[in-house]
Amino acid sequence: MRLFNSDLDKLQQFVEINQTAFSKILKKWDKTSKSRTKELYLSRAVEVQPCFNRDVISDLSDKATTSLLELGAWAEGENLAFAPSQNTQPMDRTQPTQQEENDLDTQIQQAVNTGNIALVQEWADRLDSGSDTVSRISRLFLSTVNTAPLPSQQALLATPIVNVDYKDEINERMCLHELAITGRLDSLTAALEKGADVRSIDVYGRIPLHYACMHGNV
Repeated sequence: MRLFNSDLDKLQQFVEINQTAFSKILKKWDKTSKSRTKELYLSRAVEVQPCFNRDVISDLSDKATTSLLELGAWAEGENLAFAPSQNTQPMDRTQPTQQEENDLDTQIQQAVNTGNIALVQEWADRLDSGSDTVSRISRLFLSTVNTAPLPSQQALLATPIVNVDYKDEINERMCLHELAITGRLDSLTAALEKGADVRSIDVYGRIPLHYACMHGNV
């Protein structure tokens, strides 16, 4: 248990060093490229990784300490049971965990990309129209806009939970930017019919028409 506790301390130090490294590297990148990637990349790609979840390491450390105390008490001939910290909150199982939400997003994305319209519509009917849901499904629509078959996209667009003007948090491109790059006319037409903003500007100050011209998509 002492060895385990020591390893946890080393792990925590390792995690903090890596997190600091990511932050400094991104800071240098932003300065050199005159971009603003740091905070968005940290929140979207770095901090969401399991190794950066301090609650897990803290919980394991508490358990190791509790076990050491119990072993010490038993060694002294005492039969004691140490209760967990009063600050520890029980997990609320009424709300899906982050992992469960990620798994659901992956399943929906697979259904969209494979053209499983029945499954897409079933999930769309089950999801509420709250801002979190709209953001999640709009992000999914944007990520599959160049890979999913048109019927799948139309099934999503037929629901009120897709915002066609949703922008990527890094480059601020929306679906029309992506479709103008690939020249996928059927999907672009569907997005336009849904009211997508043709004058939406990305982080580089470009509208979708810029990308259509750059890539020669008449």
